[in-house]
Amino acid sequence: MHVEKFTKGAIFGLLSHVERKFANYSNENIDTDKKGDDYTFTAKAKPAPIANISGKKRYDEIMTRCKCQNRKDVNVLCSVCLHLPKDVPPEEEERFFRVSYKFLKQRYCQYDNLVTAVVHRDEERPHLHFVFVPVVKDKKKDRLKVSAKEVVNRTDLKTLHKDLSDRLQEVFGRDMGVYLKPQESPENDFIAALRQIQNKISPKDFKTLIDRFKTLQQEYRAAQTDIERLKATKNDIEKQIENLKKNEIEKTHREARQAIKEIFDDVDR
Repeated sequence: MHVEKFTKGAIFGLLSHVERKFANYSNENIDTDKKGDDYTFTAKAKPAPIANISGKKRYDEIMTRCKCQNRKDVNVLCSVCLHLPKDVPPEEEERFFRVSYKFLKQRYCQYDNLVTAVVHRDEERPHLHFVFVPVVKDKKKDRLKVSAKEVVNRTDLKTLHKDLSDRLQEVFGRDMGVYLKPQESPENDFIAALRQIQNKISPKDFKTLIDRFKTLQQEYRAAQTDIERLKATKNDIEKQIENLKKNEIEKTHREARQAIKEIFDDVDR
């Protein structure tokens, strides 16, 4: 399971992919013959076909109720992508995604801010796309506002996998394989090592080690932030490329239809 954030410029590409609006896809893993197997969920969490859903309309409606900064770099959508674990049998697939859908809706959509949720069964592994506008209550101004950094923050991401895992275990009575317990990190190992030598070296040397550790820690976290930003940029570019391909295909079709029309017009003359 992973969570991504998207700016306004990526809305069309994201929703077109999730709701299968394109006639052609650059993703070779999509089996267009199985598009009819994809499904969404109703308000009562019942499976339903995706043919008539419109995440863009939902997005537009939600934004009429929320204050949002008018900047290109503001993240206005969040998307959770959850794959079906390999050990879950086919007969439990729909229940697995239904429970996950209800969990995510309760966690992130208390302000009726769900845009769309679709289970893709036309790729190698079934997976759920859960897309929502990150909405919070602005207590100072007593209104709703869009703020991805407040909704999907580091604290939220640290607990998301385990919280979903606990909920699934309550329903199924067993571990469903969506959460792996974190292993000891090199950072924790280094802290433990510092504690062991604290009384064996001079206070000055120990302070030097601590200062160096803090510097490296800051550089590491800055690098992680850069990596996440680059991933987000990559996703935006891929969505824009897919959008451009779609527009180019449509342009080619229009030109072909016009050329055919001109040929028949010439024949009629």
